[in-house]
Amino acid sequence: MSQGQEPLPKPQNLPSISREDVKKQYSNKPVIALDGYLIDVGTFAAEHPGGEGLLRAGYGGRDLSEGFRKLNHHTGHARGLVEDMRIARIVDD
Repeated sequence: MSQGQEPLPKPQNLPSISREDVKKQYSNKPVIALDGYLIDVGTFAAEHPGGEGLLRAGYGGRDLSEGFRKLNHHTGHARGLVEDMRIARIVDD
């Protein structure tokens, strides 16, 4: 985790989904995995300051956690947006 960034809080009321079900249900859809959560970025992708292509690399539920953490310039606002876009908690199969 990048220096100065705390882990995202864990929402209590999200449904759980297995990694296998993510692959089946969200293939080629605008969702990414981030720190164990499935994030719907469909409405945000075009507004992403780094460009939609960065998010598109994770479509289908691929994990972009490492890249997100490496970028020290993700603000508290950006992290708050991620929290608001969470749709499920990813669990091991």
